[in-house]
Formats: sequence, structure tokens, C-alpha cells
Amino acid sequence: MAIEMGGASLADSWWAVALRGVAALVFGALALVMPVLTLATLIILLAAYLIADAVFAVIAGVRAMRHHQRWWSMLLEGLLDAVAAVVILLWPGLTALAVVWVVAVWAIFTGVTALISAAILPLPHGRIWQLLSGIASIGLGIVMILLPVIGALTMVYWIALYAVLVGVFQLALSVRLYRRQHGLRRAQV
Repeated sequence: MAIEMGGASLADSWWAVALRGVAALVFGALALVMPVLTLATLIILLAAYLIADAVFAVIAGVRAMRHHQRWWSMLLEGLLDAVAAVVILLWPGLTALAVVWVVAVWAIFTGVTALISAAILPLPHGRIWQLLSGIASIGLGIVMILLPVIGALTMVYWIALYAVLVGVFQLALSVRLYRRQHGLRRAQV
């Protein structure tokens, strides 16, 4: 019995799981080789996003004001985005620490969802690999919460190692799904 996902079985999407694993491996390898660049890029991208969001929020607020609609919340949001972008650019170290906490929470929630996914996967679909992905995610989150002083650069190494592990686990899952799918197809013929 294959787990259904919108009319298709998970085994039919083995290639998407494989691509997810490859993407994680590529990201992890690049982050391991260029940790400073990875951290700087994350911080700069966050600031750039906030600047763009501020501009568009202000534009939306001004347009709403011209049409006598509620506008103050959009202008306030734009102002807050702009202030956050300036803080990020002026104090990237503070930003890095905040990112440590955000990534920690994200990793824990991602791990929990992976464990839930592992619980509903049928055994022949490679439940163990999804379970290991979840454990790796939760482990990363716990380490980052317990040791926030490890520094943002060390955080990049943890994230890179996490990405490599999850990439390997997702590729193993995709192989299992591929075999499952092709085994099912041969049985149907």
C-alpha cells in the first residue's frame, strides 16, 4: 500500500525527494567550504529583503491613504522593516545571534514535522531515513539553544553538517521510494 499525496503515491515522487537531498548536499558542502561568506550572505539577504519589503509596504500605505483606506499599519510595517534593515546592517553580530535562535526554533519544528511524517510512512517506504532527518533537525535545534554562544560562524558549520546529513537521508529515502515504485510497477504489469 502506497501513501497517497494528492492522487499520487509518495513513491511516484521519489525524484523530488532525491532533488531535495541533492540541494541539501550542495548547500551543506558550500557552507562548509565558505562559512564566512555563507553567514554574510544570509545577513545581507535578510537586510535586502527587509529594505524591499519596507519600500513596498510604504508604497502600499501611501496608495491606500490616497484611496481613503486603512493605511497606517502598512506605513508602520514599512518603517519597522526599514529600522530592522538598518539595525542588521549596523550590528551584524546581533543579527547573527538572532539568526541562531531563529534557526534553532526552525530546526526543532522541522524535526517534529519530519518525525510526524516518519510515523505515517509505511515501513517499506524508508521510514527510518525520515526519522533520522527529524532527529538530526531536533538535535541541531537543541544544540543551538543550549549553546548560543558557540557563535554564528559555528552555527554555519552546524547548519552545513545538518544539511549534509539530511541530504544523505533524503537521497537514501528517494532510493527506497524509487525501488518501491518500480517494484509496484513490475507487479502491475
